[in-house]
Amino acid sequence: MIENFFKLCDCTRWKFVDSFFLFGKFIDFFLFGFPVTISTIVDLFRELGQVTPKNGDGQESSDYDTLQAYSNENPKSVMTNFINLFSEYREYTKLVSTYGDNLINKVKDGYLHGQFNQLGTDTGRLSSSSPNLQNIPAHGSGGEIRKCFVPDEGDVMVTSDMQAAEVRLAADFSGDKLLMASILEGVDMHSKLASVSFSIIFGTPFVVSKSTTPVEVNGIEVIPAELRDIHKSATFCKFYKGGPKRIYGVLSKYINLFHKKGAMKVAKAISDALDKELEGLSNYLDGTIAEANKTYKLRGKKLGRVRYFKKDAYGEAANFGIQNANAEAIKIAMINVDKYLTSNSCGRIVMSIHDELVCSVKKEYAEEAAKEIKKIMSESLGYFLVNLKGD
Repeated sequence: MIENFFKLCDCTRWKFVDSFFLFGKFIDFFLFGFPVTISTIVDLFRELGQVTPKNGDGQESSDYDTLQAYSNENPKSVMTNFINLFSEYREYTKLVSTYGDNLINKVKDGYLHGQFNQLGTDTGRLSSSSPNLQNIPAHGSGGEIRKCFVPDEGDVMVTSDMQAAEVRLAADFSGDKLLMASILEGVDMHSKLASVSFSIIFGTPFVVSKSTTPVEVNGIEVIPAELRDIHKSATFCKFYKGGPKRIYGVLSKYINLFHKKGAMKVAKAISDALDKELEGLSNYLDGTIAEANKTYKLRGKKLGRVRYFKKDAYGEAANFGIQNANAEAIKIAMINVDKYLTSNSCGRIVMSIHDELVCSVKKEYAEEAAKEIKKIMSESLGYFLVNLKGD
């Protein structure tokens, strides 16, 4: 498996050579795997007579978001192909460096013995290290790595996560009408909020849905389902009181496509509109931020974990209550799932990945265990809810 990743990475380097051979510049940085710095990338833009990429603060940068924004803003630039290749190059080299020999060398007796830390985060979440087993890729090229993790002989993997835990907690704590409706009535909040944002971007009413049928808007073809998926990040940044910059970072491709000037004004209009749609959540988060800046601390619900803040606390303070309850719920679930599996001698918890538990369970107990684990997970999340149930 790891050999394949090295081959992919080498192929990616050769793609750089093929794409930029005519320019005859900076090829060896990629061909021989030398460190690629910000100045290396920025110098390449300059050498090719292109405007250099700048982040939201106006500083030259080569991070992923900045390069993607540059590509969206300059679709006809010769650097667009470079940016796509460089992103691919980064993906493969990260896979090789993080999950290649580094991971294999930590295998003992066929197992990876990761370390889970109870005091590694401010929110109460368990963190993982040596190696970090919570960061194994689930999709894309890295998805192949997950296939290497298998249950004990005679067992099957049983995984369970707390469905829409953050949305449920946010809805329950804030009483936000749209969030509550999404849980209780099945209202598709992602389509509704995306419709608000893209109607502003397109300058005309537009309905986003799960449809994969292309729709033409002002001469440009878009797919509603793709718009919905892209917008999810914009929605969840509102759980941290994200503002226009965060919104622009998510939707810059379409904002720049339909608005040659005033992109940040459009982003602000979208941000304000989303705050209005999620008024209950916005007010709840404002209150949390105000309390953090007044008392310099916040206390989690039920179990009372305290987190201290410095002056001008914002996003982390806004989301602390929600994240803390989520973290405590999964730890309660771990204790009770472990008791169940141990008392019935039918399996064990393999790992915890945020609000997901992965268990190795004997085949003959798998169906029964899955039902019991689901029940335990639901009750654990439900412990922190008043108007909703866990799931």
